Amino acid sequence: ENYDELRKTLQKKVSSMEEQMNFVDSEIAKLDSQIEQNELDIYNRNERLYGAKEELKDRLRAIYVSGANSNLAILLGAESLGDYLARTELLRGVSDHDKQLMDSLLKEVGEINQIKNQNDNAKAKNAVLKSELQQKRAQYDTEYEQATAMLSQISGEQDELYHTHEELDEVI
Repeated sequence: ENYDELRKTLQKKVSSMEEQMNFVDSEIAKLDSQIEQNELDIYNRNERLYGAKEELKDRLRAIYVSGANSNLAILLGAESLGDYLARTELLRGVSDHDKQLMDSLLKEVGEINQIKNQNDNAKAKNAVLKSELQQKRAQYDTEYEQATAMLSQISGEQDELYHTHEELDEVI
């Protein structure tokens, strides 16, 4: 009877440890999935960022090469007041577009850095969970071996008692 109670207690303990390890395994899998998704997101954002940077470089190169995008150059090159106002409005539109492009670049860089920080945190948490899991597995293995040895010993003792009991019954 004590043997069965001990066996049940040990089985419950083993089951509990297995549940804990399964939980940690699932947490690690979730973090791995999150890290993978974040890395894909970072890659896609870097691709968009690269395209926007190239567009901005082309715009700046065009401004430098043309040299006619300053207010003074527009004023001196204008044939009439209407021509000056049209060129000024065009320059303002281009400047607004460039500012929006710069703002979007800065925003994208900030978001990429934020995702990288999330990934770093997830990787650190993942490392801690993997370490905990390794410790739990080592503890589980040790306790499982001890429990198995104890149950084998008790089973052997029980068999020995049973045989001794049978021998006594034969003598009686």
